[in-house]
Amino acid sequence: MDLNKDRLWKLLDATRESTEHPRKNSEGYRELARKLGVPASNLHRLLNKSESKAGLVFMGKLREYCKDNELDFEEFISEKEATAAAVGEE
Repeated sequence: MDLNKDRLWKLLDATRESTEHPRKNSEGYRELARKLGVPASNLHRLLNKSESKAGLVFMGKLREYCKDNELDFEEFISEKEATAAAVGEE
């Protein structure tokens, strides 16, 4: 399963907007990483490098965060893989 990075960017933006005193240089990465329970550097790399893929630990933490905050985890799964799987089944 691949991560829908666009949806994760929206979550990052929402986190930044809800932070009372955001730091200029953190741009919300640190706050969202803290909420997810992952290193900020991993979150930054995942979002900013096209070749980076989310691992099982990250996806598990994201799923737990979604469950705790009543978000739909399915929104964070990339449509590309779902489409490729459907084509492969035919």
